[in-house]
Amino acid sequence: MNRSIIYCLLLCIFLACGDNDYETLVPEEVAPGDSTDPGDTTETLEDYWNYFCHGYQVKDTSGLNRVFLNPFYPENEEVVYLSGIRNNRLWVGTFDATTRKQTSDFLDSEPLPDSYSHHVGYGEYKTGELTSPIISFIEQKGDHTTILFKLALGENENAGWYERDYRLLLFAGNLISKKYIYYSDYYNSDFMLNWYNNSYIAYLEITDDEAKLSNGIYTCFDKTGEVLFTTRYDFYWDKTHYPINYKNSIVFSARHEYNEDIYRLNVYITDIDENRNFEEGKKIPLFELNPDDLYEVTELGENEEFKSFQLNITEYSGNKYSRTVNIHIKTHEVQIK
Repeated sequence: MNRSIIYCLLLCIFLACGDNDYETLVPEEVAPGDSTDPGDTTETLEDYWNYFCHGYQVKDTSGLNRVFLNPFYPENEEVVYLSGIRNNRLWVGTFDATTRKQTSDFLDSEPLPDSYSHHVGYGEYKTGELTSPIISFIEQKGDHTTILFKLALGENENAGWYERDYRLLLFAGNLISKKYIYYSDYYNSDFMLNWYNNSYIAYLEITDDEAKLSNGIYTCFDKTGEVLFTTRYDFYWDKTHYPINYKNSIVFSARHEYNEDIYRLNVYITDIDENRNFEEGKKIPLFELNPDDLYEVTELGENEEFKSFQLNITEYSGNKYSRTVNIHIKTHEVQIK
């Protein structure tokens, strides 16, 4: 028999007997609208990444389903997060935005409950499976990571995607301590910002196990999820805050001072117990600008007395210059250099 024919027969036998591991990669379920329907069974790992992982190269796809490309974008635009459920445990993958290769991942040490029941009032309970994990907020500082997830509580096929009940899951304390929070509004639970001394402020009224919108109440909690205080200060439409303690912060804002007929950059010292927005805070004039000037604020650091900032100004002509602003933490005295 011709040797080439024998070789072809052996090669066919080898390929037929080889392990086809790809079936273990196909997720049991993919959330509608969040992954492309592959139609026929995909043939390669690259196909799987494109169909189910939005083109990102997940290292270990076994047991993974419901993969979401998260709408939350961290300050570091070079990083992209995917989230999903692997073997009934929450999974988060970190990826290089350029190469789309995975750099790290996190798998919850505990499985999600098979069924979750929450009292919705008047003796009635909402019961269902926790599904569809989407990251609302994530921050990594050294070896400490805080994540705020949104999970759908049950899947009502007759309800629209934004009409479902949601459960918030806060991971804190290096992903060890967890706090479940019930929340039924899809949109507004996204607002969360860093605050003083590794704490966070969210647009939620949080009790022991419940969160809800309640006339614009914001809640401050620490990195373990413990509630510190609530406030009616409206952060949502505000400028960037630089807190100097839990209740006071610094805000920079340029505006036309009509009574003086000048355009000026001011600094405001807010009191979130007393004020409702930064313009109600203590206003300290800094220096005059042209109305079409652009400015950037960079926090330089602080010591026991002063908090320091660098202001980079770009004029319409392209001319650039900088100012250093030191603000006394207690007296609010301002030094400009």
